[in-house]
Amino acid sequence: MKIMNPIGLLVTLLILVFSHTAQAETKYVVEHIQVNARTGSSVEHKIVTMLESGQKVQVVEVDKDWSRIKLADGREGWILSRFLTSSEPRKLVLERLQKQYDELYDQMPVLTEENIFLKEENQILKSELDSNKEALDEITKNYQELKQDSSEIIELKTSEEETRLKLQEVTSIAENLEKEASGLRNQQNIRWFLAGSGVLFLGFLMGSISKRKRRRSSLL
Repeated sequence: MKIMNPIGLLVTLLILVFSHTAQAETKYVVEHIQVNARTGSSVEHKIVTMLESGQKVQVVEVDKDWSRIKLADGREGWILSRFLTSSEPRKLVLERLQKQYDELYDQMPVLTEENIFLKEENQILKSELDSNKEALDEITKNYQELKQDSSEIIELKTSEEETRLKLQEVTSIAENLEKEASGLRNQQNIRWFLAGSGVLFLGFLMGSISKRKRRRSSLL
């Protein structure tokens, strides 16, 4: 008896396993029918439950034309694979869309009120923005005027400082001249005093000489 190659045997076993099993996959029962879920992969097996069109099931194994499924309540059974589809049934899609529509419709009054409120608030903000823009323009204008006035004030202060320095210089010169004039006046007064004293002394001397001469004449 010929012994099979271990690698070949392993590959064969893997093929057999994967041919009968599959990863868990979400599928739906096709529309407009009711399908029997059985205890095994043939019509001879006992019916576990009836599946409605659009019912969601979990495929856990595939065996030729049959698929082993798991229900939401945890029960398992076998169903013909042709009664399963990966596409979400139009009925469920419609129901979901209808639910979303109903939710949006219920929210419409609130959304409409919010929209009105936002429009009013937007109008108020626009008005405030226009007012702020006008205020900004006025502030900018005043700033430019103040900047111009400041420039003129700086020039005026510079001119005033130059005038003050010149005045200090002239005052200093005047004070020096006054001191010199005062010194000259003092010297002139001293000269006049000396001159007057000299004249008095000379008169006194001449008077004394004249008296001596008269005395001598009277003695002779």
